Amino acid sequence: MRSRAAGTGTAMLVALMVALALLAAPALAGNTVTITGEVLVAVPPIADFSADPTSGTAPLAVQFSDLSTGAINSWAWDFDNDGTVDSTDQNPVFTYSSAGTYTVKLTVTGPAGSDSLVKTDCITVNAPVRRPIALFTQDAYAGTAPLTVKFTDRSLFNPTQYLWRFGDGATSTEKSPQHTYTSRGVYPVRLDVSNAAGSSTAWSVVVVLRYSWW
Repeated sequence: MRSRAAGTGTAMLVALMVALALLAAPALAGNTVTITGEVLVAVPPIADFSADPTSGTAPLAVQFSDLSTGAINSWAWDFDNDGTVDSTDQNPVFTYSSAGTYTVKLTVTGPAGSDSLVKTDCITVNAPVRRPIALFTQDAYAGTAPLTVKFTDRSLFNPTQYLWRFGDGATSTEKSPQHTYTSRGVYPVRLDVSNAAGSSTAWSVVVVLRYSWW
């Protein structure tokens, strides 16, 4: 979203340059004065800018490009719209180190006044992705066949993919699956989790008996 503040210059600055030429003429003709003039008008500034990229993961370096028009001799950038000027360069690069959504303001000033442009929610910075740590619990570790075990994912740092290996050849890609063991044995259970930052593995075991000893 864009919003614009009215410029402070309400009148155009007019500079009048006058060149005088005194031409010598014959004595009988007297002196002749020729006046030539050129009027220069300073165009009021109109603030505009672009940013690239406008979203990404912290730390996020953003290139801001001035697209303003008119006569301009100074730039004031406020990259988080907190009222503090963060840069006076025309085309600065700013690095956002914290996650959040940022409003950006550019004020340009010239001989004919100033103008400001505010772009609301211009930059979106996401928290950095961390490698997940695989963790899980299960509601049974031993029992007689058929034994149904509920596995519950407790992994940290937001995994996006899951692969369970139940030790009897069966697998699952659910987050928190349930599995039934039909034959006695000792079954190693493995959970692999991953996201954009990496992967990790957690292990457990299920013991299935033919007869109960209790």
